Amino acid sequence: MASSETNVRAQAEAFKPQFTACGCGGGGEAHWVLPVRVIRSFEYRTSRTLVLKDVCPKVSTEAFIDRLRKEMASSKLIPKTFLKHDFNCVKILHKPHMFKTSNPVINLDNDDWILPEDAVLDQFGLVNETELTFFNRADYEQYKLNPVHKTA
Repeated sequence: MASSETNVRAQAEAFKPQFTACGCGGGGEAHWVLPVRVIRSFEYRTSRTLVLKDVCPKVSTEAFIDRLRKEMASSKLIPKTFLKHDFNCVKILHKPHMFKTSNPVINLDNDDWILPEDAVLDQFGLVNETELTFFNRADYEQYKLNPVHKTA
């Protein structure tokens, strides 16, 4: 009976969110879980969601993009065709407990939510479980001019 109780506790610990003290000089802040929508095509709504765990709030956008690329390369959820695409921009899709965009692909309203590469993540009001998008900036600018959805 003690063995099954230990198993149950181990399973419960595995499903607990992992918020550890930040070891990157962040002053003991908790790490975040950030869902990221990787957008391959705006017109065809081709996207996949990747969940990044244990993200330090004090990491730069550039380092975050590097980690995203590594996670994409090792994930079985991301098709190989996505890896050939030039993803170079991160934007906030929506913040928890706030209004969501009506566009099913990306938030076109707030261009000031695009994260510059030299910034730190927590400078933009990000919190745990803020949804982000990762895409090609040139494709985004083209889609903004004519936001039409196509079908195959």
